Amino acid sequence: MIKVRIITPRGIYLSTTAKKINCVSLEGALSILKNHIPIVLMLKTSKLTLVSDEIAEYAVSGGTLTFCNNVATILTPSIENKDEIDLDRALKAKKIAEENLKKAKESFELKQAELALAKAINRINIKQY
Repeated sequence: MIKVRIITPRGIYLSTTAKKINCVSLEGALSILKNHIPIVLMLKTSKLTLVSDEIAEYAVSGGTLTFCNNVATILTPSIENKDEIDLDRALKAKKIAEENLKKAKESFELKQAELALAKAINRINIKQY
């Protein structure tokens, strides 16, 4: 088994074990199994799946994943379990991000709106599928 620790700016979100971790890094989709070689990944805003006897799906907003000696540490600005996602709130966030994207005048505002939109779409996709 893989020991998994997920940490956000608020502290430890989850400490558990898994047989497999499915994630999406900047280099592409990846599955990590027990005894995988040590690795450090930059995560995209995407779905993170922990597979053990049950499958747990999460929406992560980027971050890093380090894996060494069957211990995975995930540092992410935010994470939500599929069951925690409020679809109505995510749809509202998407609408606001789209409006902000249209109104953005500076590159910082544009980037901020793009990130908010990506996070909202990710949450919607994970909740609906």
